[in-house]
Amino acid sequence: MAAKRSRFPYTVKRGSAQVKIYHYKRTSTRVRGRKSVSYDEFTVAYYLGSKRKKETFSTFNKALTFAEIKAAELSRGEVDAVMFSGSDRLAYGQALETLKPTKVDLNSAVSEYAQAKKILGGYSIAEASRYFMRHHSEELIPKPVKDVVNEIIQKKTKAGLSDVYLADLRYRLGQFAEDFVCKINQTTSDQIELWLDGLDLSARSHNNHLRTLNTFFNFAKTRKYLSKDYNPLEGILRRKQKAKSVPVFSAKELARLLECAADNHPDYLPCLALGAFAGFRQSEIVRLSWEDIERAPGFVEAEANAAKTQRRRLVEIKPVLEKWLAVSPRQSPKVWPHSRHYLNEVRAENAEQAKVKWKDNGLRHTWVSCRLAETESADKTALEAGNSPQMVFSNYRELRTPAQAKAWFSVEPAGGGKIVSIRQSKSA
Repeated sequence: MAAKRSRFPYTVKRGSAQVKIYHYKRTSTRVRGRKSVSYDEFTVAYYLGSKRKKETFSTFNKALTFAEIKAAELSRGEVDAVMFSGSDRLAYGQALETLKPTKVDLNSAVSEYAQAKKILGGYSIAEASRYFMRHHSEELIPKPVKDVVNEIIQKKTKAGLSDVYLADLRYRLGQFAEDFVCKINQTTSDQIELWLDGLDLSARSHNNHLRTLNTFFNFAKTRKYLSKDYNPLEGILRRKQKAKSVPVFSAKELARLLECAADNHPDYLPCLALGAFAGFRQSEIVRLSWEDIERAPGFVEAEANAAKTQRRRLVEIKPVLEKWLAVSPRQSPKVWPHSRHYLNEVRAENAEQAKVKWKDNGLRHTWVSCRLAETESADKTALEAGNSPQMVFSNYRELRTPAQAKAWFSVEPAGGGKIVSIRQSKSA
């Protein structure tokens, strides 16, 4: 009677699982002269993976009971993995494993996924989720990029970071704020990558921009302007920098530079000597005072705010440096009493007059190389230079020989600031 009241195929639903019941009129073959007999047959059909399964019953009620049980099993994911094909079984197992951390059953996950894809069309569900988190987090404070840039610069300034670092921050983030006139949580990795490509940067400059932007976005997260789970730089790769030879000066070139400075640019002389015989960077020299040189006898004491690494360090005053500092004029508490810009001008003019091609950071590179050759200790040299032993060893090992180091630290002044004539090897 139930079969007559139902329309076939009859569908049993549990969640997104469907099991169908089909009704057939069958006729049995004639046996021993008897007439054919008609009877009802009810077939339950469902899918396991990609395979269609069927079970046959003599009554509708039996078929309905089986169909309801099977639909419930399918809805809960209670299926026998053995009944899948090899690839389907693997996919099913991986799907369950992926879902474990979410505590969501497979059927619910598939149902939500299908619904989300229908809404999003060709857009990525993951990207849509990230967009949602950026714009709908309850704790998120939307703020323009320009305002966040000003805020981070103010914080770094109050923290007492160096003028060189702050200038670099203003330059790189200033570019970014000028081109991204939007809320910080509206920036995307695609936009940023396109912007970086448009700047046509060298590999090193590209990587420096990425480092600065990473600092910027991490700051924004601490201020709750960005979701802590969102990375606007995701997928943007650092560029491989070509290995460059480390530029060094010869002892003869140094002698010409010092003699020219003693004759024509006496204010510049201590700067040149501190770079050549103590390895100080130009950015550090402009922050040094004569008190830093005299505070610890036998050492130049670079306070944390004067060192690039923001760490205090002591550098030995070798006899050759002591002699050059003794003939250097002291017109101000500062070692270099003028502006950075003027120091660059004097440096270039002195090199031109001495007929020596200037090499950026060449004095420091030569000092580190000679000091390593002299001490044969990467740890000691690194401590004085303010670098890691690994960097010193990998970048400066075998650039200068002990003989070349001896020649370098033998370039001394004569009376009146002239250079003492010394016997130098051809390798110097």
